[in-house]
Amino acid sequence: ENSPMMFKLLVFCCILAFHCSLIMGQSTTIGAQHINKHLLKLLTCPKGDFPNNQLTSTSLSSYLENLLNLHTCPNEEKSYDVFNDLLDIKRQSYSFYGFLKKILHWSTRKKDLFTLKCEYSSIHHNKKLSETINKLFIFLSKVEMILKEGKSNGSSKLNTVIIGAGPIGLLNAFEVYSHTKSSIDIIEKRSFYSRHTWFDIYPQPYSFGYTFLKKLGFFDMNIQYEPQELYGKQVITIRCCILENFLMMMLKILSLHNSRIHIYRPYELISIEPSTITIQSKSKGLLSLKYNTLIGSDGYNSKVRSLLRFQYLPQSTFSLNSKFDITVNPLFQQVILASFRSIDGHCPTIRIDEHSNEKIDPFTTGILVDKVTNVFKRFYHGHCHLQILLENEIGSSIQESLWDVLFNVSKVILKDPPASLTTLKDWIIEDELSILNISIHESFPLGKQFTNGSCIFIHGDAALNAHFRLGVGVNNGFIAMEQKELSGYINGYYNFDKKINIQRKRLDALLNYQLSTMFFESYCHFQVFSKGHLYSQSLHEYVNNVFVPIGDDIDTIYSKCPYFIER
Repeated sequence: ENSPMMFKLLVFCCILAFHCSLIMGQSTTIGAQHINKHLLKLLTCPKGDFPNNQLTSTSLSSYLENLLNLHTCPNEEKSYDVFNDLLDIKRQSYSFYGFLKKILHWSTRKKDLFTLKCEYSSIHHNKKLSETINKLFIFLSKVEMILKEGKSNGSSKLNTVIIGAGPIGLLNAFEVYSHTKSSIDIIEKRSFYSRHTWFDIYPQPYSFGYTFLKKLGFFDMNIQYEPQELYGKQVITIRCCILENFLMMMLKILSLHNSRIHIYRPYELISIEPSTITIQSKSKGLLSLKYNTLIGSDGYNSKVRSLLRFQYLPQSTFSLNSKFDITVNPLFQQVILASFRSIDGHCPTIRIDEHSNEKIDPFTTGILVDKVTNVFKRFYHGHCHLQILLENEIGSSIQESLWDVLFNVSKVILKDPPASLTTLKDWIIEDELSILNISIHESFPLGKQFTNGSCIFIHGDAALNAHFRLGVGVNNGFIAMEQKELSGYINGYYNFDKKINIQRKRLDALLNYQLSTMFFESYCHFQVFSKGHLYSQSLHEYVNNVFVPIGDDIDTIYSKCPYFIER
């Protein structure tokens, strides 16, 4: 949300114009025809920020100098550096940047494409440069496909307002854009994204997240993520703020071409009426927006849910194989969140497990450290986060034993652990150290329909919060998008009640999975490796490299779970 970031976005759009002409072979595509009118002034000097962070042709014109006058621009070097960072390349010769300017003019004036391709080949002397630019072209070709996908839907009098531009709200916007004719208003109160929670984005059949991001060209850009593997399939681990910035960037690119998308940021929701909401920003004051469908995807502390006076109740009952109901009230899990300081951008080295000859895993740590069930390490790209999940019986004593737990965990997971508590306290970032009691809350109801036909739905954490240990929140959002849960209602394929029933059924399965996993790990000392697979834990079994399935019948669970034995 600052000038360099905006400038990167504009460079995307600039080269999109080039791409549409050069690769697609069409100078009249959406990107080439529309972008070049307003973005021929690219690779130039920033002159200030966009008014209210809105990308319009007017603000672009005032923001950018003419591309042809690039060499007279006092901040020319800075402009080149931004472009180089985007492509992850070193500083190039002036002739290279001059050629990019020439490309833009060719695509605008519909010059001979064959001549353009031949001249483009002249910059292929640099292998890395060639690879990075071609990679960018692949990304932009996918942007073009998304643009066409939305344009084919035409326009309508329907308007969908989305409150909250976190991952779920942004995914809702993509679904509405791609599968309906509704216009879209996105309301976000934050000026920038700062949430550093790590998400594991799963492939099919666990989620459609990996497929969707690939479709958007996520993997064709120089974006920071960590590749993983699950049962032989690709998984990526990414910080929430990076995912949010990427999705928002894509929507801003789409909004340049399609008047259906409007982004209001930073604006805060003030009131909700049938068919109308009121939002407010410090600089612009109050603004009223009309809606047919309103989506509350504004998180755990949802303003939409609060204004509607919906209940948000803690849940404590889950079903075991649809045969037995187990109620534990209250049902929660304590978690320590901590971060090590990085040194020169590097996290402390993780210890290698002598049994598996791999980095020690979360479950092994839980077996070896008393009162701990799992320890999830997010040591990526200089961000050294720990999620330490605790057994329920530790209770309020965690406040007194916090540093002892951290010290014992560090001795197990680190190759070179701190020698003392004093040293450990120097390694830990105190401002990022916290203890949470995680419980699962669900909204009742999930929506509201007014007599005039307008309606409201609650989505994401506003409807059912997700335990970050399980990686189910954002992945469930990808599933809902793929199943066209929202767009099916907007398009009239089913009515309000059926939409609510579809959503409730999906959330009930998610709720049951979360509660059962939390219970077995936190109250029973079991390990849950994957959905439906429970294992008893003991040091003896670990030493012999054996994890014994406990079965899923209630008698076995009663006989092995301390929670039931003590009762």
